[in-house]
Amino acid sequence: NVQLDIYVETTAPCKNNFTNITGSGNRAIGYYNYPVILQNQILSELILCNASYSNISNVTIIGSDTLGNNAFFIFSTNNTNISNVNSSGNLYGIYLYSSNNNTLRNMIINNGTRGVWFNGASYYNTLRDSFIQFNDYGLFFQYISYYPQYNLIYNNYFNNTAQYYNSTNMTNFFNTTKTLGTNIVGGTYLGGNCWAAPNGTGFSQTCTSCTDGICDTAYSLDGLNYDYLPLTCTESWSCGAWQACQPGGTQTRICTDANYCQTYKYQ
Repeated sequence: NVQLDIYVETTAPCKNNFTNITGSGNRAIGYYNYPVILQNQILSELILCNASYSNISNVTIIGSDTLGNNAFFIFSTNNTNISNVNSSGNLYGIYLYSSNNNTLRNMIINNGTRGVWFNGASYYNTLRDSFIQFNDYGLFFQYISYYPQYNLIYNNYFNNTAQYYNSTNMTNFFNTTKTLGTNIVGGTYLGGNCWAAPNGTGFSQTCTSCTDGICDTAYSLDGLNYDYLPLTCTESWSCGAWQACQPGGTQTRICTDANYCQTYKYQ
C-alpha cells in the first residue's frame, strides 16, 4: 500500500484481532491490544492499541523498500517503555494518539514525512536521547478532539526540513533541569535539545555559549513553547589514514564528526 498497510481508526476500541499478517517488504506487522514485551524484531509496521504497561526494545520498523509507507502507531496506550527503536524511511516515524505517560528513549527516526506526531489527548510522554533527522517535520502537534500537551522532550538531536509544527496553542516542555552528564552531542550538561540544520545554520549550530555547551539564549519554537536550555553542537572530528598521493600531489582522508554538527570550523 502506498501509505499504510493497516490503519486502525482512532475511535475504535482496539478490539481488532490480527495474527500472522505480512506487510510491505515481506516483513511481519505487529498488532498488540494487550501488554507485551517485544524485543529484537524487524517489522513492517507496529501498532500498540490499548497495550498499556508494555516494554518495547531493539525493534526496527521499515515498510516498503521503495514506497516509504507505514509507521509505529501508539493508540490509547499508557505507561509503556520504548527504547532503541529505529523507525526510518516510513510515512511517519511515531504516531501517538491519546496515549499518556510513555517513555521513548534512544530512538532513530529519519527520512519520513513526520518524525514524531503527537495527537489527541497525549499527555506527559517523555521523548529523550533520540536522533530525529531528515523528516519533513521533526515534531508535529495536532488537535483531534483533544490537545496534546505537557509532554517532555529533551536531549534529542533534531535536523529536519521543518523542526516543529503546532496547531494546538498548548504547552509542551523542551528541556529538563540543567544537570551534569554527557548530552546527545557530547557536551557535559543535559538540558534541552540540539536544533541543527543540514546547511549548518540551525540554532544550536550558530548560537553562542559560555563554555558550558548550553546556548546563551533560549530557542523559541512558536512564541509560546521554548527550549530554555538548547544545546550547542561542538564538533568532535576523527580522521582516518591519508590515502596515497594522487597526480598533482593531492592527498585525501576521510573525517567524521562524532557529534553530527554539520559545521566544519574545526575539521
